[in-house]
Amino acid sequence: MKKTLISLVFLFGVLSAASAQEKSFDRFYGAYNISFGGAPNANFTTKDFANRSLGVELGYRFTPNFTLFALTTADINLLNCTTTKNFNETGTVGLGAAYAFNIGNNSYIEPVISCATTYLKTDFNYLTPKFEVRWGVNPSSGKGLLSPYVGLGLQYIHPYNNSTTPNMLMSYATIGFKLF
Repeated sequence: MKKTLISLVFLFGVLSAASAQEKSFDRFYGAYNISFGGAPNANFTTKDFANRSLGVELGYRFTPNFTLFALTTADINLLNCTTTKNFNETGTVGLGAAYAFNIGNNSYIEPVISCATTYLKTDFNYLTPKFEVRWGVNPSSGKGLLSPYVGLGLQYIHPYNNSTTPNMLMSYATIGFKLF
């Protein structure tokens, strides 16, 4: 978990340095986010699982509205959260795409689709496609500005070993910001 957090901080530092450079980096952006998913009664397939993650995205805007991004997260998965409260720490890496629809000059709605897989050796390894809708505030102008956002989505967790944990579909909420 410590290596994952160090990697996240390193990625964010590289992103901050890149965004401060000349116009060749105008199309790059970064995002930090925190997600809370699958709390009891929010999970569609089992009530005994919850997920918490801290994520970093490094994206490239092909048009002002369409972006592709790489993502990495540090996850804490709470197994049997209504009884024994076992937990598993892991990290994921993946790819995603987003398209922002501007709502006036001040905000946007952005459907996001992504897929990630675990990369650390743990007892619980999985593939996790996600669909999310984010609402955010546009930065006013210039570079180096923050654009906060909130999102709601669905996450499907497909464990590589189904004998210990079933496939799960769960809802989640995200709060984060983009750095331009």
